[in-house]
Amino acid sequence: GAMAGPGIQSRIESFQAGACYVVTGVAQGAVDLDVSVYDAEGTVVGSDLGPENTATVRMCPRRSDSYRIEYRLYGAAQYLSMLFESREVRR
Repeated sequence: GAMAGPGIQSRIESFQAGACYVVTGVAQGAVDLDVSVYDAEGTVVGSDLGPENTATVRMCPRRSDSYRIEYRLYGAAQYLSMLFESREVRR
């Protein structure tokens, strides 16, 4: 995504019980980027609020539901957001 200045962008993703997820973002330059993940009730279930230009949240939800991912950028910059999913393979 890209923002013209400091701001917040969010999106909704469906996460499945039994899978694990990595939500990550990287901002261009020396700009602080934070990421938070909220459940359907609006409770923070994971966040990375450090002062770096990268942010990563790892989570394995106990129930399948929609989750809101919020990216907060503290300066004018472009950023890249990624979502990875991992499922256990059973034989």
